[in-house]
Amino acid sequence: MTRDESIDLVRELEEELDLDGVLPLYQFTWYQDIGSRPDERDAILRLAQDAYDEMCRRRPDARLGWVTWPHLSPDAVETSEAGTRPDFLLDPDGAEARARIQVLVVDQLDP
Repeated sequence: MTRDESIDLVRELEEELDLDGVLPLYQFTWYQDIGSRPDERDAILRLAQDAYDEMCRRRPDARLGWVTWPHLSPDAVETSEAGTRPDFLLDPDGAEARARIQVLVVDQLDP
C-alpha cells in the first residue's frame, strides 16, 4: 500500500462525493474489490482508512453520518456522534444493508 494508491482512491471517491453530496463508506473497500480479495482484507481496510483520513483532510466540509438504505441523499443524513469510528464494511446480503449505513456527506449550497 502506497501513498499514491491512497491518493488515487481519494480522487475516485471524491468525484462521487462531489456529484452526489453523499458517499457511503463501504465504497472505500468496494472500489478496491474487497469481495474478490478476502486474503487482502487487512491491507484493504488500512488503505480505506488512509484514504478516508486524506479525504477528511482535503474536505473539512465533509462530516460522518448515517442514512437508512436506500435514502442516499444529503437531506436524509443524521450526523454521527463525536468519536464515531468509520466502518468500511458492508455485507450486501446482510440485514445491515437494509438498515442504517455510514456515509460522508457535504452540505451542498444552491447555486
